[in-house]
Amino acid sequence: MKFKVGDKVKCMASHSCLEYGKVYEVSNAFSGRDGYVNLVNEGDSGWSMSRFDLVKEEVSMHKLKVGGVVK
Repeated sequence: MKFKVGDKVKCMASHSCLEYGKVYEVSNAFSGRDGYVNLVNEGDSGWSMSRFDLVKEEVSMHKLKVGGVVK
């Protein structure tokens, strides 16, 4: 399965209900021939996984503090 519940995904193929480049959270993922996902706060419509790319977690500069230790 390409995505799992809780993953952050970026829309790479816009639709009248989806915004290109916007990051969404997966609320449900279904495997199958094509696979599809439901998105948090976007109703129960199933969206093809091919419309999205997985967002990799990055360290936010807002989480760093002066004098903090970075591993």
